[in-house]
Amino acid sequence: MQETTKCIYRYVGAKGIIRVDYIIIDGVPHLLEVNTTPGMTATSFIPQEVRAAGLDIADVMDDVINGSMKSAL
Repeated sequence: MQETTKCIYRYVGAKGIIRVDYIIIDGVPHLLEVNTTPGMTATSFIPQEVRAAGLDIADVMDDVINGSMKSAL
């Protein structure tokens, strides 16, 4: 799933944080959607995943913004 998601990320030319949703049917993953502007409220998936990883959302967003600025130069 991670490798497929990485391929999708590159294919759509994504930058920063996106969300790729799948559904598993009889053990087989099926792509539902690629969300290039995922929610960032406290109850949204991305902030929940950041917290679960023991990271701070502000630090993660700083990294995303700084990385975007560097690639634009």
